[in-house]
Amino acid sequence: MEDLWERRLWHQLTLEVEKFFNDPQSAGSRMRIFLRFVGTFESLINQSKLVGLALLAKEECKGKKDCSRRLANARYPRGVRVHDGCS
Repeated sequence: MEDLWERRLWHQLTLEVEKFFNDPQSAGSRMRIFLRFVGTFESLINQSKLVGLALLAKEECKGKKDCSRRLANARYPRGVRVHDGCS
């Protein structure tokens, strides 16, 4: 992923992150990666892919309050409110 980042290949990087998030072994690290890594290039990628990654990351939330707190500072396309669906 580092090579894709350095070469600014955002689409390919998004696909790699998506593949990683879909791997069951990534459970426990998705939210951290979403907030700290994906957030650094979120405005450069397909917004529906961004929302998809956010939805996968939110699966790690322990409840609506925790999810809202974690995702409160993330930016999404107009009208998308990922934290509303946390349970």
